[in-house]
Amino acid sequence: VTCMVYHGNKEKLAELRNEIYQHRQTKKTSPIVLITAYHIIVSDKAFFKREQWPLLVVDEGHRLKNPKCQLMVMLRRIHTDSRFLLTGTPVQNNMSEMWSLMNFLLPEIFDEPEVFERYFEIDSMSNSKMNFKEEQERSVLSIFHQILIPFILRRRKGDVNLYLPPKKEVTVYTKMTNLQVKWYNKLVDEIVRRYIDDRKKDDFVQVFDDTKRLRSQRKNEIPILELKEDVIAKKITGRSVVYPLLRACTHPYLLDAPRDENGEIIVNEDLITSSGKFILLDKMLGKLHQNNHKVLIFSTLVIFLDLLEAMCEHRNYGYTRLDGNTSFDERIDAISTFNKDPDVFIFLISTRAGGLGLNLMAADTVILFNSDWVIYFMVSKIFAFSVRFIYRSC
Repeated sequence: VTCMVYHGNKEKLAELRNEIYQHRQTKKTSPIVLITAYHIIVSDKAFFKREQWPLLVVDEGHRLKNPKCQLMVMLRRIHTDSRFLLTGTPVQNNMSEMWSLMNFLLPEIFDEPEVFERYFEIDSMSNSKMNFKEEQERSVLSIFHQILIPFILRRRKGDVNLYLPPKKEVTVYTKMTNLQVKWYNKLVDEIVRRYIDDRKKDDFVQVFDDTKRLRSQRKNEIPILELKEDVIAKKITGRSVVYPLLRACTHPYLLDAPRDENGEIIVNEDLITSSGKFILLDKMLGKLHQNNHKVLIFSTLVIFLDLLEAMCEHRNYGYTRLDGNTSFDERIDAISTFNKDPDVFIFLISTRAGGLGLNLMAADTVILFNSDWVIYFMVSKIFAFSVRFIYRSC
């Protein structure tokens, strides 16, 4: 079987297309396998659309969870006899994402998202009372598995390699510093004050918001069956409230950082001693660096990575970084540098940007500085053959 990497600039792609045509003319019965990247399919769509492909295999198939994304639209236009998706996380948020994947594979069967959602009672389950919710979830999952078993081939790590040593996962708890406690209490007092004020109002429901401070919603817009207290409870425990508290628990500099005359954050020893997480992380990295480990540090938001990067520079640690602003070429360079350069000790990664297509075989340690449930499952999938220690900071 002839294998070709279809990647490069316009001139390189033109050369590769000529090689493909020559191969087909001289070896008509010999199959050819093309390996390419997502952005190449989009940019060179004319070539892929006019060819007939016996088989299309899409790695990191969960990227197609949005049926309207540019990649999905392009892939639908490619003429194929068969399609396969490879993914370790087919569902990240809800079952509608699974419909998108199944619709791409079998559009004649999974044709309407409304029918799919109604069949699994997604909407009714979300609006049901708590007494019946768990029973409904079990019923839906049972039906879900029965329908999808004929279309899914599942393989665990133990099924393909029985010689992998077990990982060691450690949850590390830290105390907040006095400055963090001060900020945390100040935020809690503000949230409670606004909550009490909201309960006293009859005409409006006002809740704390991280960006606009107050957001008003008229009482007559609240669903009839939903109590005013329930609306406030949902808002008060939502992301707009948790996010400021998360900042205080991570580092007070995320709320108010000392800056120089140029507006840059002042990087000194206070950067580390102001946060309980940074104090512990500093101790861990010192020992890991001394023992020649290679470390991946995941964080949910880029703003957290900025402080981690400042810490690495303050300690003179070699590092690379990957986030949503990293270009494709920079991404490849960062991965290659981390895997090959012994002086690069740390790879800083945002969870969303680093959840797809990483091959970091040099890493042996993962630190989940701020994590969510999605990246927790991705770590085992992406770094199955190298990582031996996973630390979750809480």
